[in-house]
Amino acid sequence: MLKKEHVKPLTGMIILAAIVLLGALVLYRGNTGPGEALKTCDINNGECLVSGVLLTVEPTPLTAMRETVFRVMLQHTVTVPEDTSLALHLFMPGMDMGTNRFKLQPIGQRVYSGRVVVPRCPSGKKLWRAVVLNYGAQELAEFYFEVQ
Repeated sequence: MLKKEHVKPLTGMIILAAIVLLGALVLYRGNTGPGEALKTCDINNGECLVSGVLLTVEPTPLTAMRETVFRVMLQHTVTVPEDTSLALHLFMPGMDMGTNRFKLQPIGQRVYSGRVVVPRCPSGKKLWRAVVLNYGAQELAEFYFEVQ
């Protein structure tokens, strides 16, 4: 049984733990790099826009081990040389899934496309990180999404 003198410190520790947990959650959801908020999007329900880069996929739902067309459209705020190629690099947070980099070809003015196969994770995890890279391997935008 708890004594009266132990209840107050225990309550304080619970409140402190809740504040630390809430702070960690806020940092996780809102800090992916300089000035950019973490964007978790459901590209199965449309499109995702991050840092002037719009990402769409076909067909949906996005399924592992199935060829999928990833399309990137750049808004005018993003500068890249005309007729340049982009790359899409896929990572699984917290899991080494090897190198998954795909070339995106220009298919229109500021529109790029490529055929991608998202690997299936043996552990059953579904969260992926896609980074759109320009010709100099600089990150233009990053997206987090889940596959089926």
